[in-house]
Amino acid sequence: MRSFVCCFVGLIPSLFGFEKLDPKYQICYGRAETKPCFVEYFSLSCPKCIDHFNQKFPTLKEEFIDTENIAWIFHPDPADLLTLQLIHCLSSLPEEKKIPFFEALMKNLPKLKTYDQKADLIQEAMRILESPMPDLKNIAFLEETKAFQDAFFFLTQEDVVTTLPSIEIDEILYTETPNAAFVQAHLSRLP
Repeated sequence: MRSFVCCFVGLIPSLFGFEKLDPKYQICYGRAETKPCFVEYFSLSCPKCIDHFNQKFPTLKEEFIDTENIAWIFHPDPADLLTLQLIHCLSSLPEEKKIPFFEALMKNLPKLKTYDQKADLIQEAMRILESPMPDLKNIAFLEETKAFQDAFFFLTQEDVVTTLPSIEIDEILYTETPNAAFVQAHLSRLP
């Protein structure tokens, strides 16, 4: 049973002990060793996640990541087929191609309506990056991948993230979508 203790401000104390997905499935902006490091749990099927990336994240990147005040890691929650396809692709991309791949997807996903169109976008983006994939819509193929096995393990752990997008900072999970004021408030509380 997945359980969290929720506080009145959308704060979830990190009483959970789940293992994150391997870094090869994550997208890191800034240097991961920069503290604090914000970890955003997201899904490609979550409209709020995509809106956050396209609307608020550019300001966060400019104000806090590019100035090396924080690092930001996008951690997929592979509970849907598109995000499972994404993590399989991320595992085969070198670090320098992950951000352009992710940004192209996040920019173009809102323009598409059907699952097939979105899966085709992922497939095409991989082809453009010269990392073509077999048919990502082939479930039998995906079930045989390491990404599928790792996603299954992640999702079957106790107390994994259940609200998207969620932000983890210093092992505390916040269910509110962060904006610049949220990040600044967090930074102002640091010693």
